[in-house]
Amino acid sequence: MSLGYAEKLSYIEDVGNVGMSEFFDSSHVLQEKIERLAEMIQKSKHLVVFTGAGISTSCGIPDFRGPKGNLDVTA
Repeated sequence: MSLGYAEKLSYIEDVGNVGMSEFFDSSHVLQEKIERLAEMIQKSKHLVVFTGAGISTSCGIPDFRGPKGNLDVTA
């Protein structure tokens, strides 16, 4: 599983320290946020969602990175 992915990130010379500790909202807080988001979506005329690599790692979906931080190719 990819849980804890952010903690595996380290120092990158061009960027500095990367990776943040993951945190999880309580069920009650999460439900409130979901309801607010649903309301904003319902009231909106347009919706744009930006996602990227790693957006789902907290759900246990593996990322595309290899041990060295870039794509690993196996043949």
